[in-house]
Amino acid sequence: MIIQNIKHLSIACIALLLMITNTLVGQEFRAQVKISAPNLQNADPKSLERLEAQISDFYNNTSFTSLDLDDEEKIEFNLTVFIKEDLSPTSFKADFLYQSLRPVYGSDYTTQVMNTIDKDFTFTYTDLQPIQMNSDSYTDPLSSLCTFYAYVILGYDFDSFSEFGGDDYFRIAQNVVLNVPQSVSGADGAWASPNSINTRSRYVLIDDVFNPKARELRKASYIYHLKGLDVMSSEPEKGLIMILNSLGLAENVEDIYPNSMAIQMFTDAKINEILEIIPGGAMGQKKKAYNIMVKIDPYRTKQYEPLNKL
Repeated sequence: MIIQNIKHLSIACIALLLMITNTLVGQEFRAQVKISAPNLQNADPKSLERLEAQISDFYNNTSFTSLDLDDEEKIEFNLTVFIKEDLSPTSFKADFLYQSLRPVYGSDYTTQVMNTIDKDFTFTYTDLQPIQMNSDSYTDPLSSLCTFYAYVILGYDFDSFSEFGGDDYFRIAQNVVLNVPQSVSGADGAWASPNSINTRSRYVLIDDVFNPKARELRKASYIYHLKGLDVMSSEPEKGLIMILNSLGLAENVEDIYPNSMAIQMFTDAKINEILEIIPGGAMGQKKKAYNIMVKIDPYRTKQYEPLNKL
């Protein structure tokens, strides 16, 4: 019956049906998207509401992999877009804050895997302009940014479940960067290899992922999450030891690759959790964690002081 009905559809309708089917199978994310624009001067607020819905639809109804995930297996993340300036009715400067989450085995707790902010991203958006997922060629700045972070989130999530498990997704994210034309990367240096000191950019983020000097940090993520957090409910002492071991690997990376974006992203994601978990350990464990954290995250030394107290 279904086949007979489809035969009566026009070619255009069949193409549309196939397109919709493609987007409804195998989505990987449960994303919450929020656009904040308190100081608009030129743009229509309704247009930004539609942009918010389009970004949400892009992440929640696009297949980025061939995986067929159950709903509970999908990756949760929050995206907050802070519109800092509307340069014209269709041109914006904004900060994109991505926060990805991961369930912890044996508990109802979710841990923050990635927490990063992409600052001062400039893009144009015409009402109902499509956001396209294309990792093999360049479409427009907003499509590339959204696609890039989809694969970065996938990479970090899969790294937390298996050692270097995110390689395939990180390589796709790297391909997005490489496909941005020079005319665009020249205007937005976050896509390009930095010519001066620039420790946080899209280029640096993905370059750090594959930098041999930072490789142990990806191993640390696997140990921290799967060997540490995921066993805390059943073997808290063993889990804490593994978390401390993972912090030791992060310290090794800091020794050979100081002030890297990779370390900054790790501490940005984990500072609050470390301050909650480590105080439950022995004094020697707290002291060890304190010494590591103030070394790899010196700008927040005062926040780690509770680990240095009896």
